[in-house]
Amino acid sequence: MDHRNAHKDDDASVQKIAIVTGANSGIGFVTASALARAGYHIILACRNPDLAQEALDTLKRQTGLETFEIMQLDLASLESVSNFVKQFKAKYETLDILVNNAGVMMCPYSQTKDGIEMQFGTNHIGHFALTTQLLDNLKAAKGGARIVVVASLEAKYDRNNNYAMAKLANIMFSNALARRLEGTNVTVNSLHPGSIKTNLTRHVGTGAVMDTLTKALFIDAQAGALTSIYLALSPEVEGVSGKYFARCGEANPHAKALDEAEQDKLWEYSEKLVAEKSK
Repeated sequence: MDHRNAHKDDDASVQKIAIVTGANSGIGFVTASALARAGYHIILACRNPDLAQEALDTLKRQTGLETFEIMQLDLASLESVSNFVKQFKAKYETLDILVNNAGVMMCPYSQTKDGIEMQFGTNHIGHFALTTQLLDNLKAAKGGARIVVVASLEAKYDRNNNYAMAKLANIMFSNALARRLEGTNVTVNSLHPGSIKTNLTRHVGTGAVMDTLTKALFIDAQAGALTSIYLALSPEVEGVSGKYFARCGEANPHAKALDEAEQDKLWEYSEKLVAEKSK
């Protein structure tokens, strides 16, 4: 099916488009499945093509739908982000839902391809570049568009602190973007999915004690995806923007996330970093 006519008035014949980053596993996989069942054509934006293909095959089998496609995206590479955006724009004119879900958590210290600390570079900078480059497509969506940013309650070189800082940046970015999108038909909200046992937690630790704690403290991806799905689809949050959610309800983020001056500093820093690294 050709979806390039997403700007035309014949809504009944046009399938809406959703991008889910990190859709090959965990919350992203469950979110992609739910959005497809709700009638969206899903772009699985994934780093590993083999894992993405496995996910696509499973999604088709589980849903009975063909409405999935893969576009390679490595958020740890600004060149990859740019290539993804070019590929998307060559095929589609509008974007209805963007779910910024992918991320890395508490990994050993490493850098992105652009020399940025891995957690900040992937979880924030990669998504910052992706989202800002897709804003025209989101604004062009008939009936409005939604951006959903998966963040965390963790918002405090310790790898745990680096993860928390990256997730705080997600919330600050979401709030800053909401202010910049006032008066448009695009909303953006961030969320804490809960403590999820997915591939993301592979660097947390292993062993009998950790396995027992993990089972006790972490919920499964199905439950973890509920707030993402709620923000992407629920009529209850239509028009709601610049808010932070947990368990499908509005919540209070870290106070620093609400500081507009700090939000703007982060925005300017991110813009400069993307421009500098993209030369």
